[in-house]
Amino acid sequence: MAATDSTQHRAAGRAKTAGARAGYLFLHSAVDGFSRLAYSEHLFDETAATAVGFWARARVWFAATGITTIPRVATDNGSVYRSATFARAVFHSGRHQRTRPFSPSAQREGGEIPADPRRRPALHRLNGVTNVTRS
Repeated sequence: MAATDSTQHRAAGRAKTAGARAGYLFLHSAVDGFSRLAYSEHLFDETAATAVGFWARARVWFAATGITTIPRVATDNGSVYRSATFARAVFHSGRHQRTRPFSPSAQREGGEIPADPRRRPALHRLNGVTNVTRS
């Protein structure tokens, strides 16, 4: 999430005082499906331009953490993610996949432990856990 002294936090504060819907901030998040590493920002609106800017910053952040290949981008079916502007932004990132509306399988908990036991040690190393027994 953006720090309280970040550009995004200050812009969100200005938007609230400039007449945007008082009390509303939109949380934009990107999660790496393999490592479960997440990047989030609270932004003042939910437009295509904002989503494109968020996606550019998220890609830079993931690249700084060593995640350089993004084979697939999964989003919901909101108008922001159906826009041509967002489609152009994710075109070079890989396949853009949208969730099916009202699909229980698309609404699972985000913090689940990976079902494949071979992936669990990598997850524990990422979280700093050392003594892990393999199942």
